[in-house]
Amino acid sequence: MVTLRSRRSALIVAGGMLLGLLLVCRDARADGINVEFVVIAGLALLVPLMLFEVLVEGAVIRRVLGTPFGASLWVALGANMVSLLAGVPVKAAATLWSSNASPKELISFCRFESRAILLWAAVYFVVTCFVEYWVIRAWAKRHGVENRGRVLTAVLAANVLTYAVLTPAYYLWARPLRDVRELTDTTAWARQPPARVYYVEPATHHLRSIFSDGSGGQEVVPFGVRDYQLVADGSLVLFRDDSNRLCLWRRAAGTRTAVWTTPQEYSMDQVAFRPDGGYVCYLERAKTGASMQLTVFETETGKRSSCGVPLPPVEDRGGPRVAWTEDDGQVLVKAGTDVTAYRVGDDGRIVPASRAGAALALAPVYGRFGRTAWAREGDWGPQLREDRIGRTEITSYRGLENHVRVTWQGQTLSLRAGTGLLYLPGRFLTEVGLLASGREAVIEQPPGLYLFDIEARRLGRLVEGERFVLTTDRYLKSTAWDAAK
Repeated sequence: MVTLRSRRSALIVAGGMLLGLLLVCRDARADGINVEFVVIAGLALLVPLMLFEVLVEGAVIRRVLGTPFGASLWVALGANMVSLLAGVPVKAAATLWSSNASPKELISFCRFESRAILLWAAVYFVVTCFVEYWVIRAWAKRHGVENRGRVLTAVLAANVLTYAVLTPAYYLWARPLRDVRELTDTTAWARQPPARVYYVEPATHHLRSIFSDGSGGQEVVPFGVRDYQLVADGSLVLFRDDSNRLCLWRRAAGTRTAVWTTPQEYSMDQVAFRPDGGYVCYLERAKTGASMQLTVFETETGKRSSCGVPLPPVEDRGGPRVAWTEDDGQVLVKAGTDVTAYRVGDDGRIVPASRAGAALALAPVYGRFGRTAWAREGDWGPQLREDRIGRTEITSYRGLENHVRVTWQGQTLSLRAGTGLLYLPGRFLTEVGLLASGREAVIEQPPGLYLFDIEARRLGRLVEGERFVLTTDRYLKSTAWDAAK
């Protein structure tokens, strides 16, 4: 017979769970989560699952212990609510372990995920049996059932039956969501001819390059590099080093020229070098007032010349941008949609140039240009999370919905490194870039770079690196220049 105390206990547990959900949802609203959707979706998932478990386990308890069916249902409900609450710290431990103790490298992590789902299903099973055993044993003892073996048999039989159904369903729900057919430890399968990828090596911060098939790895700049721009063959590199100095590196001569030292933050959009390496220009805050000034530095003599530049409109968060033209060596400054041309005079001074210069082609310089920026721990730079070549598009989404989405030939493919009902990311995918063919893409998951063959749906490890640059239109300064409004 069901006592008022047992019913009251079950209702108290249910009320506590609902109150906890509401408290969590209050915090969730501050994080921009749709609370109503979370509550409704959670209940829509929880109610049928709980109903299934209570009916099956209640029937097993009735048969094994010989208790009335109504009483068996109530104790099954109470035991499942307690085990559900006990699963919360288990879920937290699983998420923490998945994020910190699982393989750091993406390919190894992806291989590990499926096994981790089954492993944690087994852990949940053990915790559930342990918790439900003590709840049902206490209840059975009050109803005159003293045989612990029968209680243990009832608990094990009930959970084996429910887990036999729910474990496959959980695996189908929580399995890795990614359209990848093959995971490889190399990219020797890359399409030919391979494309060159420039990147910063995390351990040394040196700038290196490698071909997309994993061959031809070489050092480009043997110094610490935080951000950079370069010509296609890497013979000239303008970079920001570990101490925030702007330097020009001539690879053939092996010479580094220190151009500018400043405590202010600046982007690669605000510095540029002439194609022959004879001059470097940069935009800096004027010493007085809120204006900006353009400074041109002659690399051979160290001579500098400066002049004031127009301020950008308020909505232009990126500030003024600067670039060299390809042919006649004019310097263009873009503030909002307005472009002003300058040139270096015979005396080495910077002077206004013809307005016709504003229509000239920019020097073909590749780098990490763009307005979307990040800043942390004394470092900063752009984030390049989308690319498009022809009808192929690739985008990396941030936050808890972190994943990469590819649109190709009318198909939508996704790549995600996270499991579980909430799909909490285990490894964050950050920057993406398409190779010139539009059939392959480089994906960054710190601290590594990976090559994704879109057509073959093959993902391979390329190299340990970050802040990569490809010699495609997406990384041209002219592309970011034209996109700036």
